[in-house]
Amino acid sequence: MTVEPAKPRVGPADLWNRFWFEPVSTATIAVYRIAYGIVLLAWSVAIAPNALAFFSRQGILPNHPPTGARWGPLSWFGSDTAVIVFVALLMVAAVCIVAGFRTKIACAVAFVGLIALTRRNPFVFNSGDALLRNISLFMLAAPCGAALSVDAWRRGRDRFWNLPKRAPWAQRLIQIQVSMVYLFTFWAKVRGTRWTGGTAVAESMRVGDIARIHIPYVLTNSLLVANLMTYGTLVVEASLAILIWNRRLRPYVIAAGIALHLFIEVTFALGFFSTVMITSYITFTPEDAMERRLAGVRARLRRSGSRAAKRIAEAGDRPGTARLDPLAP
Repeated sequence: MTVEPAKPRVGPADLWNRFWFEPVSTATIAVYRIAYGIVLLAWSVAIAPNALAFFSRQGILPNHPPTGARWGPLSWFGSDTAVIVFVALLMVAAVCIVAGFRTKIACAVAFVGLIALTRRNPFVFNSGDALLRNISLFMLAAPCGAALSVDAWRRGRDRFWNLPKRAPWAQRLIQIQVSMVYLFTFWAKVRGTRWTGGTAVAESMRVGDIARIHIPYVLTNSLLVANLMTYGTLVVEASLAILIWNRRLRPYVIAAGIALHLFIEVTFALGFFSTVMITSYITFTPEDAMERRLAGVRARLRRSGSRAAKRIAEAGDRPGTARLDPLAP
């Protein structure tokens, strides 16, 4: 009779180390880097036409708010030229992040640029803009340029599709940041009377300054509809704070979150808030699932009629191996 060896006990320290430091594929963080860079570029382009009105000494807020411990570069360099330079640097950094070119430097520039603008006039931003800024710092620490990047291509074409394993602690910080946004939002709402009373969403839809479309009277004045929208929002936000950590429930929770933010995007003019939140869900994609999706993308690029697309797809192929595992180096 064969006696099976006892399985080693997994203690809190082992779970802690596994969560923060056990190496995982860089597939998810690399894909998120591209999405984050696209959002940052769109954000920078959208804010550029009003940059001087928002951030210059001749604009709506002539003096820099008191900083104290909250430093801001535009408190030192407050000229119109400085404002234009920071916005332009943000655009360049965003393009470099998308391409994965000098990724660490680009993330550092993005962080400083976002700090400069959000501290210069915090009154034109919301929590989505703050999340965009905070994530730039986490991206600076993450191995987001290790794959699917110009940096990887410059180290060797065979490394472009190679997905090395790295400790995910910076990615975990992004995930926790997203989770905390929903947790504190939920907590702030349930402490008020309008959300617990079930009328908050309907009342918000009547505010003309932020309404993107005209909402039918039956929706904004029906108590049943108001209760469903208000309590439904609270349930989704609580789920995104807690249940998103359950891998089995995660797809349903994320689907509910996407539906919630699409509703917010269609209904309210809140800048890039919903876009930032939806793209942040990419960081919760399991690495094995992301690798399979990337394999499918690479296979489609191989079949593309574009020579550039085929060249990217075939990076790292050895003679006679082009039709093997698309993720093979």
